[in-house]
Amino acid sequence: MVNRYAASGMFETNIAKPMGIEVRYIVMAPSSYVYFNKERVVKGILNEFAIPENAPKGFNNWGYGVETLFAYHKKFKITPETITKQYVSKKILYLVGSRDHDEEDTSLDKKPPAMLQGKHRLERGFIYYNYLVHYFGEQIKYNQHFRIVKDAGHSGRSLMLSPEAIRFTFSPNLKERMKGMSEKQ
Repeated sequence: MVNRYAASGMFETNIAKPMGIEVRYIVMAPSSYVYFNKERVVKGILNEFAIPENAPKGFNNWGYGVETLFAYHKKFKITPETITKQYVSKKILYLVGSRDHDEEDTSLDKKPPAMLQGKHRLERGFIYYNYLVHYFGEQIKYNQHFRIVKDAGHSGRSLMLSPEAIRFTFSPNLKERMKGMSEKQ
């Protein structure tokens, strides 16, 4: 939910920024992510992306991509272009546990569009951050960071109480928040 809200929510644009409020998002090991074009990971290569051959119908619809948006989006004039434009500037920390690799997890989205994103949450998180760098370029790393939380499984508590989440949430500026956190621990 947080990944999709960061992509299409209007609170930050309409309320927070005009009031001088900095909004930070922590995306914690979702079952799937929203992609900004039709490219998905090339099977067997975690940092190469292309439009998949024989992609399942609806693989790029809202929730997995930016096509076929909801009535909410239309009501507030949110388009794929506005979603993409606003996402790049969001301050986001993506967290996933080092042990969050259960392919049989009953809460893991196993629909064909989700399976294009990876086999399990750990892989999907790693691939998604690589995709963001591929799609937006290296500048995405200024505001958005990916961390693997050591010895954590699929546990919101473990992720939220991790040093990475605490530092990102409570440190006064981005450089301070990310200091001491190695990339892709």
